[in-house]
Amino acid sequence: MQPAFRRFVLFLLTLWLVSGPAVSALAGQRLAGSEDKTAAIRPVTLPSGAKIDLEVADTPQARHQGLMFRDRLPNDGLLFIFQNAAPHRFWMKNCKFPIDILWLTPQKVITHIAENVPPCSADPCPTYGPERDSLYALEVAAGFAKRAHLAPGLRLGF
Repeated sequence: MQPAFRRFVLFLLTLWLVSGPAVSALAGQRLAGSEDKTAAIRPVTLPSGAKIDLEVADTPQARHQGLMFRDRLPNDGLLFIFQNAAPHRFWMKNCKFPIDILWLTPQKVITHIAENVPPCSADPCPTYGPERDSLYALEVAAGFAKRAHLAPGLRLGF
């Protein structure tokens, strides 16, 4: 190997080793409006036996981002998994379409449903949520809860 070429290869290797973590960190960040193509998908079974596939939001960043800046629902919707049961409230800031939001207990029983929740572009946006603690929330297309005959007290499977 020629000395000049060897120095060039060593330079590239050094550059790759030094910048690799920074590039990886940037590549792992979700930009506003981008859809994470590698997000986990979880099948959820409805009381009727029908199954839907929901993208999972189980990190603080994914839960914070939610459906903001997206043009459509991912798969059949978005499943939020929280660290602790609490009366988690949602708003529709920077969302582009109406949705139904369902809150579930740690036992996966529906405790509250907000139907046809509209997008919000003003400040402050209204918030929606249960009075009782929930560990999970589902965001699905507006009208889905009614079409699927979902109601508080019914259990979902996942």
